[in-house]
Amino acid sequence: MYRQDNRQRKFSSSKWKEGMAEQTYRYSLLGVTYRQLAIFFKVDIDTISYWMINNPEFIEAFNRGKAEADANVVEAWYKRALGYDYIETKTYTNKNGEVSTEVTTKHVPPDTMAFVKWMNVRQRENWAEISKTEHSINYSGTIDIKYVADQLKDTSKFSDEDLQFALKYSLKQLAEHAGNN
Repeated sequence: MYRQDNRQRKFSSSKWKEGMAEQTYRYSLLGVTYRQLAIFFKVDIDTISYWMINNPEFIEAFNRGKAEADANVVEAWYKRALGYDYIETKTYTNKNGEVSTEVTTKHVPPDTMAFVKWMNVRQRENWAEISKTEHSINYSGTIDIKYVADQLKDTSKFSDEDLQFALKYSLKQLAEHAGNN
């Protein structure tokens, strides 16, 4: 009980101030993560999580910013896929100081790639781009499993990416051959 009370005391005396919801809204328009919010507000990430759970003003501002940003991007993407017209106004001043205005309608043609991406997202079953590459290797030598195992004992030789790939591949192999024993 002490630990929970101490933790609640830590968060309840947190740095939440009036006006932070507006900052959260504006910052979330950029697509920030919880970690980035924590850095921005100079608080621990646990504080951000606490605010998300216990501060309706904070979570509403965060979600509203994300939704508005997404909606604006989707609208622009949609317009770009279909093409659109816009009005351009130019104002000129001649050497006598007379001002004239020229209004023209400009056209932006449809963007094929934006259209294809839109359809891939919206109607995936009809428009998904399927890219499958098959590889086959013919190897007639032998593999010394003991040597390979010895090499893999020192993981410092490998990058995190290499180790993650090896783990995924190993798990895939185990799943494929699970019923063969």
